[in-house]
Amino acid sequence: MLTVCYIDEEERDIDSFVFAMEPYFNVKDIHVTQDLDIDELLVRIREEKFDYLIVDYYLNEYSGAGYRGDQVIIDFLAEFKDFPVMLLTSDDKRAINMSEGIDVEIIHDKTEYSEDVETFVERATKKIDQYKTKQVNAEAELLAIIKKSSQAQLTAEEEERRNELDTFLDESLDGSSKAVTITEKNTSNAEKLTALIDKTDALIARINSNERV
Repeated sequence: MLTVCYIDEEERDIDSFVFAMEPYFNVKDIHVTQDLDIDELLVRIREEKFDYLIVDYYLNEYSGAGYRGDQVIIDFLAEFKDFPVMLLTSDDKRAINMSEGIDVEIIHDKTEYSEDVETFVERATKKIDQYKTKQVNAEAELLAIIKKSSQAQLTAEEEERRNELDTFLDESLDGSSKAVTITEKNTSNAEKLTALIDKTDALIARINSNERV
């Protein structure tokens, strides 16, 4: 079963979300309180394993935590680019107007999961599938580039694309942002190919077990 991480400041809303989603997802919830600053929250998020991150917009209304949900998502996506995320709110118009630096398409009204749970679940599941498919495609493309590099000189564009793919896969597979360094890029093609095969095996295993990748 796929896993959703849900972050909110109100325990009542957490309970409502868990009750609605438990038939469809494993739910890991994080309760935001005044003593949980954003850096500590991000550490807790990194420690979890999940397929979809859903954050309430109003994290500071009652808790006094000092940050909103959109800030959490911005910081999270800075490390895990393109990971499936959603910003939930009881006032989507205000959230859209106030939030900067995020795609407004990820902002949804809280009533969606209670009034039309099947559509909500379908949307979340599709986003997860799209992300995992992107990883599989990136693996295949990177493998093709590495094989070519063992036989011929890569163009500047191919070198750049290899770096982009490798960085994306490091971020998504290793669970943390690890930009590929110059030293890593100078390793032998055989080492790169071995590392890529290991990543591919890990990705397939995680997809089959529906763990976060």
